[in-house]
Amino acid sequence: MPTAILLSLSLVLAPAPALAEHSLTPLTTLVSPTSPPAASRALPCKTSISTEPAPVVQDSWIARLKSSWLGIVLVLLLLGSAVLLLRYMAQRREPFLTQRPLLTAREQKMYWRIQEALAGQYVILAQVAFSQMVQAKGGTAKERFALFARVRQKVADYVICRSDFSIVAVIELDDSSHDHKLDKDAERDACLREAGIPTLRWRSLPSAAEIAKQVKALD
Repeated sequence: MPTAILLSLSLVLAPAPALAEHSLTPLTTLVSPTSPPAASRALPCKTSISTEPAPVVQDSWIARLKSSWLGIVLVLLLLGSAVLLLRYMAQRREPFLTQRPLLTAREQKMYWRIQEALAGQYVILAQVAFSQMVQAKGGTAKERFALFARVRQKVADYVICRSDFSIVAVIELDDSSHDHKLDKDAERDACLREAGIPTLRWRSLPSAAEIAKQVKALD
């Protein structure tokens, strides 16, 4: 029996040319002298040899690299979705009011320059609406309303007042944007001049001495 097993294994493992050299008849004789004829006996097994190429095992570092890139892509997608969601929520948010500085950085420098020039002598106010400085009189109510409507929404940069808050002058600090608003500036100045309020304009920050000289000349 061990001899038959070894011979069977050798036949299975042997190359194709060697298989032709062996006959099943000796194997039949060795296994059992009373075995049925070869024609009526079924073969114990069939060995199939696969011709497909063996699978290539992917290196572990490549697998890790692919998985890390996949993770990065997923994180970026999540971040993008979160940003879009926040923008959508911000757009749907109800409008609200918030505080802002009364003067810009440049306007603040001018304010403190005026304070340096006039401190203790005059009251200095900033961002004063024309509606607080002028009023319409004469004519009909409709005419007064139309006249006042022309100036009520305008705002003066700085207003120089005496101690009783009567107005000495308005100071305007212009920039390059006023190059395209010369007509509007002239109209503003004319409205104030009609009410007896002179306007001083500077394109750059003047010295404290220049401010004091110009204001005192008007008082």
